[in-house]
Amino acid sequence: MKEIDDYHRHEALDRALMLAQTLNFWLLQHPYIDTKPELGEQIGKAVELLYAVYNEIGKGHLC
Repeated sequence: MKEIDDYHRHEALDRALMLAQTLNFWLLQHPYIDTKPELGEQIGKAVELLYAVYNEIGKGHLC
């Protein structure tokens, strides 16, 4: 197994943000999802969780 270093943390931080933004822009804001509030709510929760993961990974990252 590879040794985990700061680059791995940075990469995970980037991936979490990329996924949150992708879900938000390409799925949550999709016209079909606008017609299905229950789906929008579920996707919104997923986006919030990904941002929470992003924030947790990023704690102290640039300090």
